Amino acid sequence: MIALLSFLRLVPLLAALAAAAALPALSSRTASSNDAPRILRRQIIDTCPEIEKSVIMDGQAMTQTVTFKIGHVTGPKTCKAEVAVDYDVAWQHAVSEINWLGHVDLSDSSIALVQLSYGFTGGNQQRRYRWSINGPTEGEWRQHTTIEPDRMVWSKCGEEDQLSVDWNVALQSTQPGVPAVGELGNANARGGPLALRMVMDWRRCEKGRP
Repeated sequence: MIALLSFLRLVPLLAALAAAAALPALSSRTASSNDAPRILRRQIIDTCPEIEKSVIMDGQAMTQTVTFKIGHVTGPKTCKAEVAVDYDVAWQHAVSEINWLGHVDLSDSSIALVQLSYGFTGGNQQRRYRWSINGPTEGEWRQHTTIEPDRMVWSKCGEEDQLSVDWNVALQSTQPGVPAVGELGNANARGGPLALRMVMDWRRCEKGRP
């Protein structure tokens, strides 16, 4: 009788152990905290406080997206910004995509010029891009640029290296004495307000990499 009672007391424990054994083991990616850089702080220090900005980290995709919601442009607009991120210096990051999106409406004597340059505060490599939109045109303007691996500029390993961004947008006339007429970005038209989105890839530092 005593032996039977002891066995009955063990039944719930045995059932619990069996259930635990049946559970799938956590994958190394789920269980490990070393698969993505640890971001402690995100901040954009800039000369254009009127523009809405954001920095979003995607640990699963190993990317960071920096967005400038520029809005409506009918004259020169410029911004210098530093994306200040407090991160684990065993990682480094680089711009991998540049995306512009917005409505465009230009007269036949107008052209829109969009320029972007970027690099890291601790390095001397810069990348410069320039796009032009010729009038007459009206509709959605979408510009997608993928940075080839051999053109990617990486932050330094072993120290916090912040991304420095400089962009400007302007309308110019193609006829002397005739003012440029048009706009980039319109919340009520196809393409919407003008926005710049920069995607950055993260990777672990390895021996031999700068």
